Amino acid sequence: MNNLTARMRHGVIGVLSVALFTLMSSTAATATDELFGGLTSPHEIDLLSHPEIKQDIQTWRTDAGTQVLFVHSPGLPMFDLVLKIDAGSVRDGDTPGLSALTVSMLNEGTKDYNTDEIAELFERHGAKFSTRYEADSVSVSLRSLSAAEHRIPLVELFAEVVGKPALGATQLQRLKGEMLNQLNDDNNWMPFFLKNELYAQLFRGHPYAQPSGGTPEGIAAVTREALHRFHSQTYTPQNMVISLIGDLALEEAKAIAETVSQALPEGPAQPPIASTPEAEPEVLHFERSNAQTDVMLAFPSVTLDDPDYVAMEIASILLGNHPNARLTNELRHKRGLTYGVVATFMPFKAGGSLQIKWDVEPRYNEASQALVSEMLETFLRNGPTQEELDLARQLFRSEALNSISVNALAVRKISAIGFNGRPLDYIQRQQEEAFALTPEAVRLAVNRNLDLKKSVFISVGPEVPQEPLPELLLITQADE
Repeated sequence: MNNLTARMRHGVIGVLSVALFTLMSSTAATATDELFGGLTSPHEIDLLSHPEIKQDIQTWRTDAGTQVLFVHSPGLPMFDLVLKIDAGSVRDGDTPGLSALTVSMLNEGTKDYNTDEIAELFERHGAKFSTRYEADSVSVSLRSLSAAEHRIPLVELFAEVVGKPALGATQLQRLKGEMLNQLNDDNNWMPFFLKNELYAQLFRGHPYAQPSGGTPEGIAAVTREALHRFHSQTYTPQNMVISLIGDLALEEAKAIAETVSQALPEGPAQPPIASTPEAEPEVLHFERSNAQTDVMLAFPSVTLDDPDYVAMEIASILLGNHPNARLTNELRHKRGLTYGVVATFMPFKAGGSLQIKWDVEPRYNEASQALVSEMLETFLRNGPTQEELDLARQLFRSEALNSISVNALAVRKISAIGFNGRPLDYIQRQQEEAFALTPEAVRLAVNRNLDLKKSVFISVGPEVPQEPLPELLLITQADE
């Protein structure tokens, strides 16, 4: 499936998901009330008053030592199960793609079932099995009806798929071909290409520099023996977190966790990843015959456990994550240079970055980079206004509410809390910290964690003579 087809399909799925969520809203209302203190929509509350976001998360460890997080949510007769495993691409070593291939091979057969039989069994029970690979972790998920006649056989199948995959040679060769074709397609998609080149420069010499989906050379070099070794070393009870949310009794949740945990190979947790090295400043341009030039700017920033984490999240919102953000106002509304600016704070376990992306007419590539650098210098010098900070905190809170609005999203949030060793009331603590920030506190945090001398600029587009920026346009948001 090429990128255009994939994005079109994702758009259709998104529309269907909205329709399905609307249909289920009345059924799930009781569960929402119980889980989140009666909050049913961000529009129903005064975001500046930041009332408490309640999450009744229960936690324990299985007999094999796996941490479990569980939220009872009885609104729908379903449950979501996620394993978040410390087996991301940072563990690839010399074969980038080993992590992605391993998790993608799980449902390609076990000792007792082949690929088609596994797919048929999940489909027969109306279940959804999915996998996801990232830099720090991989995730394996199951969404199922909670009735025993569905739950028990599906959990047993899920445990066998995750704990005892066949990792067969024929399936490996087929999947390698599929992943190599996907990599080729992805490299022609500008956001993917830009991100990979950016990480290669920003995290040079560190595993984060490699794409989480691997490289053509790495994928080609992966052997079946390497898959088995990687699986036995990383898919262990103490190297993952099990998260559950849905219509389950506590004893049922414990039984699910034990079934999964007992099926895994024995072994310890993986050691921590080394911190990222100091970044070197870089300005790179890749020539492509595009109508527009895509630009990304990034700086090294804080990790997930840094005390300034929330302040840096707020800073990214202030700069470019909404129509009234500072960079969006200047580049789009005042100058008409771009459709929009996206600022993203990307924290990892062993490093992090603040990334800013925009597209621009090729002749204004260098001038737009200079303008953004100048605006960042001003932001570091003066910080945000109180009005800007109030809006950013509202958006930060809206994002938090959205992340727990439905079970499929909430289980991922809970999983991240467990995997990253955060306290169970982490979402509420973040809100309290965000609403305690002052403009000066944000300014100081940004100055502690953003070094403009280590900026990395990556641009992709045609080589054309560069021109100074055009005159300011008399455009305001109200005129659009």
